[in-house]
Amino acid sequence: MSVRVVAGLSLLAVQIVMIIAARFHPMRYYCWAPYDSQNEYQIHAAIDGRALSRAQVESRYRLETPGINPRMIYQITDVISYVERVYHEDDQAQVTVSYRTNGGPERQWHWPLP
Repeated sequence: MSVRVVAGLSLLAVQIVMIIAARFHPMRYYCWAPYDSQNEYQIHAAIDGRALSRAQVESRYRLETPGINPRMIYQITDVISYVERVYHEDDQAQVTVSYRTNGGPERQWHWPLP
């Protein structure tokens, strides 16, 4: 079997595994699954009880607020939780993401997680 055939089959196998994994995990933005939701979101953050301005929130998370994300809301919350766990773990951050998926009812996600 040639190297090209092995490489092609390996790539195909990885893609199939990622598509199957996307069916059971909300992190669909790493596979070729279609974008099946649109999320309007707003991020509010406070450090030690002091509310951050819009510019400070956008600088901290590198996300526009308010914003629209054509993928799963998990992509936004994943970025926020990563930033808080890795870069600002000593801050006493309280973050609320208010969002609507496909124009539905407003929901909220909070950091730190319960």
